[in-house]
Amino acid sequence: MQKEYAMILDATTCWEIFQSRQSRYDGLFFVGVMTTKIYCRPSCMARPNRENVRFFASISDAQHAGLRACKRCHPDTLSNEALLVHRVSQYIASHLADCQLAQIAQATGYSPFHVNRQFKRILGITPRQYANALRQQRLHTTLRQSVSVALAGERAGYTSTSQMYYARRRHDNRGQPTYRSDVATALGLAVILTSDRGLCFVGFVDTAAEADLLCQHHFPAVQFSAPPLEAAQQLAHICARIEQSQRTVPEIALDIRMTAFQSLVWQALQQIPSGTTQHYQEIATAIGRPTATRAVAQACAQNPVAVIIPCHRAVHRDPHQQGYRWGIQRKQQLITRESQ
Repeated sequence: MQKEYAMILDATTCWEIFQSRQSRYDGLFFVGVMTTKIYCRPSCMARPNRENVRFFASISDAQHAGLRACKRCHPDTLSNEALLVHRVSQYIASHLADCQLAQIAQATGYSPFHVNRQFKRILGITPRQYANALRQQRLHTTLRQSVSVALAGERAGYTSTSQMYYARRRHDNRGQPTYRSDVATALGLAVILTSDRGLCFVGFVDTAAEADLLCQHHFPAVQFSAPPLEAAQQLAHICARIEQSQRTVPEIALDIRMTAFQSLVWQALQQIPSGTTQHYQEIATAIGRPTATRAVAQACAQNPVAVIIPCHRAVHRDPHQQGYRWGIQRKQQLITRESQ
């Protein structure tokens, strides 16, 4: 079967990347123009029609389809960084059942630290996260072919059905909180929901009744309990981040669901220095999606952990169209407080 984008990107996303010429994806996939019989980088300036384009996971796949390298973007002469991403992604795709970071590093000739750092810097996710997402994608694709669950798990790279079920259960349970803490802050009553894996949700209301309604709306089937004593330090760090009562706060572990696009946006938000703001258009450009301003604004609105992921630092160019999930006054309070 032809592998048209053996990665965690679907054809729609690949086309969007190609249209916006995002060089960070050079090497992760290749764009085949079937009418001219060439293959290009995602950053190539060629502008073929969508119906004439196919996507390939590697140069060899494109060449097997009878295509030659584009003389405009020279996809066969990629940068060292792009080549590394390409080699890592191809190794993972070929060794899903056993692709530890040390093995990937040995196969590519770099240190595990360098491989992990470069891969995450360019794609926004680690090799391990890439492998997990690719396994899930292959599992879903194979199950649609009406094969047995055991065979689908084997083809997806799971070494046993128990590993497959555990991974699926872990994926399904991501972002599902267990513990609830209502904390009075300068921004109002903070509803903080956590699990044993990390922080799931932070929102702000004015009253305890509103806090109950908020939890019932977002997590109607969850019976919350108070966090255990050993979680007190984690809760203290979260509150310190909300109140900005400490100059430095240790990194807070998150347990949230996100799409690949949301991950890009939320990482960009965390790069905005405290005391400054950026327009949605600037964030869209920073993540390589200059035409996705509206999608960036939507991703900011869907941020489940207010303040921890500082979506309040994203602003509309028109001050009359400013919005914030927890109230425009709280947003202005956060911006003012940080600027001081």
